[in-house]
Amino acid sequence: IGLFGFDNGRRRFETLWLDSLNTSVARSSGAFDPENQIYSFEGQVYDPVVGRDKATKTTIRFLSPTRYVLTMYDH
Repeated sequence: IGLFGFDNGRRRFETLWLDSLNTSVARSSGAFDPENQIYSFEGQVYDPVVGRDKATKTTIRFLSPTRYVLTMYDH
């Protein structure tokens, strides 16, 4: 499950990601590039396998008003 929205107080976009592979919540924040139609986020998630937080990066690239590509990375 992914949640995506704008934080008016911090003036930035925020995401939360939950899934069945990891019991931790991945949280990230970022900005929108209107020229390229891409949201870019950076954050952290706890990895129980290695026992520490890992850096994450997520991008959402809009192809049309009804199509997009979401890509998630971790380090």
